[in-house]
Amino acid sequence: MDPDFAARLAAIEHVNALSSRFGDLVPRDKLAEGIELPGRRIALFNPQSGIHRPRSFAGPAAPTLVTAAPKP
Repeated sequence: MDPDFAARLAAIEHVNALSSRFGDLVPRDKLAEGIELPGRRIALFNPQSGIHRPRSFAGPAAPTLVTAAPKP
């Protein structure tokens, strides 16, 4: 069992709600707000890192990957 399952599910539901509200282009500042869970806030990404795994996560998987478009 993934010890971070509830947080991952909450993050997916949050991003789905943002997508329903804003469409395909969710404003970065809305994602940067993260999500609030009982007793903790979870960041959805780290702008300085391509792969982000919140410190509070106990499992090995990172929930976020930030990529940039290829430069011409």
